[in-house]
Parts: sequence; C-alpha cells; structure tokens
Amino acid sequence: MRLRWLFAALFLSGLLLGLHVYAETHAWYWIYRWFDIPMHLLGGLTMGVFSVALLGKFRPFLFITLMAGGAIGWEVFEYVSGITYHESKYWFDTTHDILNDCIGASVAYTVARFSVWR
Repeated sequence: MRLRWLFAALFLSGLLLGLHVYAETHAWYWIYRWFDIPMHLLGGLTMGVFSVALLGKFRPFLFITLMAGGAIGWEVFEYVSGITYHESKYWFDTTHDILNDCIGASVAYTVARFSVWR
C-alpha cells in the first residue's frame, strides 16, 4: 500500500514540476494571478501524499508537523529567493498560500484516514 502512495507522490511531483515549468515559461504566474492558488493546493496535496507514504502508521501530530514545516519552509524559501509578489500584500499572500497548502494536505489526510489509516 505504501508503494502506491509513493507512486502517487511521484506522479503528483512530476505534474507539479511540469505545470510550474510551463507556467514560468509562458508567464502564467503574472498573466493569471489566480494560478498560484491551484499550484499551492497541488503542492500541499503532494506533500501530504508523500508524508502518508513515509509515515505508514496513523500519526496525526507528526503529519501536521510535517505539513506545517513544508508550507512555512516554502514561504521562507520564496521570501529569501526574492520571488514574492506585491511587497505591500506579502502577509496576505503568504497566509493565503499556507492556507491553500493546508487544504491540499487535508485532502491527502482525509483519503488516508478513510483508507490506509482506518
């Protein structure tokens, strides 16, 4: 069962990378301001699926810790790399991105809770 979750995480990672490269090449992040939302949802889902595969057993506190660390770590990376948008709206954008990461991770958690973590 864990192997299926790892393959799903690999597929989602490839999809996320492909979408990101295409979006960067065609300036979708600047043309479509909303494109950041599905990317963070997909990123949270990918992190969640990968964490489910690594954890194996039901460990909600560790899952939440991994998801929070990943989401906050990504936002710190964006800030340090200088790829943030609208300095005046930085905190709103950051909060919105972390919320979308959490929603994506919650989908993975819910599916795992009703399947492998029963």
